[in-house]
Amino acid sequence: MQNKIQRMTLWRRISIRLNRERKKAVVLAMAFFTLSLLTLTGIVLEEGVNSSLKELREQFFACLTIERTLSEESVVSTQLAEYVTEEVKPTGWTGKNVFYLSMENIMLVPGLLVSQGDEAAQIAKFISCGDSRFVREFSIENYRIKEGRHLTREDEKKVIVSEALAEYNGLSLGDKVSGIVTDHLLISAKQGIGAAYEYEIVGIFTLEGGEGETGSSQRAECEMVENCLFVDEQSGLEILEDIHLREPQYTNGITLRVSDPAQLSDMYDKIISLPGYHWENFFINTNAAEYEQSAQPMTRMEKIVLVFMLIVVVICVSILIVLLTMWNHERIHEMAILLSIGCSKKDIFLQLFFENEVLFVTGYMVAALAVQLSCQVIKSVSAIGEIQLAAGSFALVGAAGTMLTALVTVASLMKIFRKSPKELLTVQ
Repeated sequence: MQNKIQRMTLWRRISIRLNRERKKAVVLAMAFFTLSLLTLTGIVLEEGVNSSLKELREQFFACLTIERTLSEESVVSTQLAEYVTEEVKPTGWTGKNVFYLSMENIMLVPGLLVSQGDEAAQIAKFISCGDSRFVREFSIENYRIKEGRHLTREDEKKVIVSEALAEYNGLSLGDKVSGIVTDHLLISAKQGIGAAYEYEIVGIFTLEGGEGETGSSQRAECEMVENCLFVDEQSGLEILEDIHLREPQYTNGITLRVSDPAQLSDMYDKIISLPGYHWENFFINTNAAEYEQSAQPMTRMEKIVLVFMLIVVVICVSILIVLLTMWNHERIHEMAILLSIGCSKKDIFLQLFFENEVLFVTGYMVAALAVQLSCQVIKSVSAIGEIQLAAGSFALVGAAGTMLTALVTVASLMKIFRKSPKELLTVQ
């Protein structure tokens, strides 16, 4: 019963004090509002930047490539590819071979050579890959599958053609295209001149935005996007063995895909430490620098936001301590009387803490509402990803604000609590 009366007395004192000192209460509430507003704004900006960076990491094609040099020891064999992928376990990977065939049953989209009557106008460029999702053309240069599917490592005698080539020849999924080995100078054939190869169309690709090079008179047909054909890995290895008489290898190297660009450095270090190969004889590159360049504006903004929040907190806390210390000094006699009639220092601390907490909660709720309503404006000004005040952040900052209110209250009372009630009554 006594405790209940004491609690009622406590809340009554708080109510009387806040009503009596309305101007000071408003000033303190505004200070809490400003601190909360700036902190919550920094929080939503930080979360927006992190969201944008996460989205960039997910969309960015982070890869490591291993390619041969002029050294005879730098053969990117299928055994090397299997060994590396087994050790580093990338998200995905593909090998790449490039070869050329003269098309037999279709016409290439016209380019430079057809106008000159050159027979090489029917020679097309083939890119073989184990997984077409990971070749540079699809991963970086914005080719995309419009119909059908990508090539997989299980495919044999399959091909993906361009939308322009398909329309030019009336091709569709399931149709077959065939090519013949005719130009030994272009492909450096060791044997097999006249050999024919046939592939089934499983996909049709186009460029993002639908842009192409149709009708270009400045490029040879074999170098035009429209006349590029992607075939499965086994088909490329077959050409390499049958025509070039080379062991199974990837003459244009392998590409290893990782889900997070931050993993590229570790992957690189792990590969060059693998035993059994002289890695200095290979070109091993990552596109980590491209990611860092793309992410640089957002990482710079993230640092600015963190510094901004630190400065805001330090300044606002200092102001709150000064304000509360000044106002508590004006209440020294009140505290001395309360201590004299039996109130403990804990009771006095609780009274001041709850007074401050009521004002903090008021300022914090208004600030949170203002930030939530301003999220779209902040997004348009900052030009970053989705911005909103998450429930978890709201609760976390609120809890931190309550702890800060308690610490500020303690800091403002330290000098007063070191003195006895008699000494406090003599303070002017």
